[in-house]
Parts: sequence; C-alpha cells; structure tokens
Amino acid sequence: MRKKNEQKRQDSEEAHISFRAILYVWKIYREAAGKRRYLSTFNSLFGAITPTITAVLGGRALTQIVDAISTHDVWPFISTIIVLAIIQFAGIFLQRYVAMKNMEIRQDVYTHVTEMISMKYISVPLVTRESKEFADKFERVVDFGNNVNSVISGVSSIIYSAISLVAIFVTTFTANPIITVLIIASSIPYSVLSLRLSMKQRTNWRKYTSDYRRAYDIRQKITSSESSLEIELNGLSKFLVNKMVDLRKKAAEFDIKDFKQYFWPSNMMRLVETITSFASLTYVGIQIMNGQMEVGYFATIRNLLQQLSGSITSLFAGIADANEGIVNATDYMEFMNSPAPHNGEIEIDHLPKIEFRNVSFRYPNTEKNVLDNVSFYVSKNETVSIIGANGAGKTTMILLLMRLYDPTDGVI
Repeated sequence: MRKKNEQKRQDSEEAHISFRAILYVWKIYREAAGKRRYLSTFNSLFGAITPTITAVLGGRALTQIVDAISTHDVWPFISTIIVLAIIQFAGIFLQRYVAMKNMEIRQDVYTHVTEMISMKYISVPLVTRESKEFADKFERVVDFGNNVNSVISGVSSIIYSAISLVAIFVTTFTANPIITVLIIASSIPYSVLSLRLSMKQRTNWRKYTSDYRRAYDIRQKITSSESSLEIELNGLSKFLVNKMVDLRKKAAEFDIKDFKQYFWPSNMMRLVETITSFASLTYVGIQIMNGQMEVGYFATIRNLLQQLSGSITSLFAGIADANEGIVNATDYMEFMNSPAPHNGEIEIDHLPKIEFRNVSFRYPNTEKNVLDNVSFYVSKNETVSIIGANGAGKTTMILLLMRLYDPTDGVI
C-alpha cells in the first residue's frame, strides 16, 4: 500500500512537470515566432475542424444525389460540391503558405534555443561540467536543442488532435449520442495502453541514458581514425565491440519486455474497438433501410466514426511521441532556471590586495591535492612571479583566481 501511494505521488509529480514542460515549450515557440504564431494557430484550427465539416457535407451530397433521381434538381448537389471544393482549396493554400513561413520560424527557434543553451553552459563552473550527473543531463538538454522543432511539432499535434476530437465529438454526439459514447468507450482503453507502454519506455530511456552514451562513445572511438589504430594495437577492438553490444542490449531489454507484456491486451482492445464501429454502422444501415434516416447519413456517420476513433488514437499517440521530447524539455527548463553561480567578475582597481588563505585544491574524481594549504598575497601595483616545475599547480592557481574552479579548502 505504501509503495502504491509513493508511485501515485511520483506519477502526479511527473504529470505536473510534463504539463509545465509543455507550457515552457510553447513559451519558447512564442518568443521565437512572435506574431507569426497566430497564422500557424489559425491553420491548426482550420485543419482541425475541416474534416468534420467535409464529412457532414459529404453525407449531405450523397442524400442530394438520391433526391435528384426523383426531383431532377441537381443544383443543391452542385452547390454542396462547390463548397467542398472551396474548403479543400483554401486548406491546401493555407497549409502550403504556413509551411513556407514555418521554415523561417523553425530556423529562428533553433537559433534562439541554441544561443540560450550556450550562454547558460558558459556560466556553469568547470567543476560542475566535469561531473557525470551534469554530463548526462546536459546531453538530454542538447538533444532537446537539436530537436526542439520536433518537440514543438509534437506539442502542436497534441493540441490539434484535441481540438479535432472536440469538433468531431460534438458533431457525432448531436447526430447519435449512443453511438458516440460506444466508440469513445471502445477507443480509449487501447489508447491508454499505448500511452502506458510509451511512459514505461520513457522511464527506461531516462534510466539508461548513461549506458546509451557510453555505447555511443565506444562506437565513436572504434570508428575514429585517431583512436582506432591504438585500440587495435592494444588488442582492445573485440573487447570494446562486445562492451558496446552489452550496453545496448541492457538498455533495450526492458523495452522489449514491456512491449511483449502489452501485446495481447492492446490487440484485444483494438478488436473490441473494430467490432463496436462495425456494429454501429450496421445499426445506421438498418435505420436507413427502415426509412428512419437519410442515405447520406450512413456516409456521414462512417466518416465521423473513423475520424473520432482516429483522433483519439492520434491524441494519445501524439502524447506518446512527444514524451521523450517533453522529458528533455523538462531537463532544459530545469537547466535554464538553475541559479547562476557567481561569475567571478569583480572590479580590482580599488582592491588593496589579492590573497590566497590556506587554499587547497584537488581536481574532480582525483584524490591527490594539486595545491595543499597555500597562502600568499599580492598587493596593489605589485608584480609577483610564481615559479615551479610542471604539475606544481601554477596553472591551477590561475584557474582558481579566475573562478573557473572553487577551492577544495580555504578561501581566496
């Protein structure tokens, strides 16, 4: 019970962080795109409701064809076709125009994010950059920067699918509430299972980021002209290849296990969804044959049901596809919002002296002090020479003085 409550708490925090990350991604897009984002928003809204409109008009056109057989009045059908053609042409023109503008926006977004990452990275102390935890996290931050436009597209796809789903739901529910509820009830379980599988794969990916990075580094060393010769001369080629394969297998085996676990349940849910859709169409067909519905109603319901099921699947699939990018966006958000350390800049014109007081220092991941209890001071307008053998710590003192590292002990 305690473990379940802890898991629920973690899931709640993760969902909250992901939602914040989505808003943060949208903020990045807003800053880089400026007023141009309104055009993309309008295109998304237009594209979301157009399938619903065309489904209704298509069903009406079919009914008008049947009516024209007895009335010989073709103008209602022709007018409907003209409206459909105008909507289709407007959608194609708008989509291509927005695609052209999005090329400019994508470049601006990439430049903006890359600049922000670079400026923030410069402010991070060298000692922090050299830690394994920072390297793993920064790798995901860089991955977000390289794929920021894909993440934005994924978030936009989620919003697009949600709007489309609402439009289709309202139209279908107005036509036949019972069928709408049945289709939604049969579509959601499969989509939820797919989303849960994606969540598990995302967790595995985060857990084994370091393994993926080590496998990539090994591959780079094996294939690099600078290091491959040395590796071969030392007889390490086979060992490194086996190590790389083991790391990749270790990282991937949990994804395979989870996929097998969800294989049969997801297929059974998809079967239920299919049976429900065809049962609904059978019901509509019988109603039409009994004269209780128009002929075009069958085409309308068929298209709307396909779009409704497809929108639900697309919404959850969009969430699943965007998961990895949203996770990286969370790391990017935390990285950019982390407090900046003291940058070491200080006016020294009015300082009477600079003093090292009992300063000791060792580099990260080492046990030996490069400097051990060093004390001295340099007065204003005084010139001091520091002499010592290679490795005595002369450069280290300059790095400490410039605040690229902080002392292990003592103060400057």
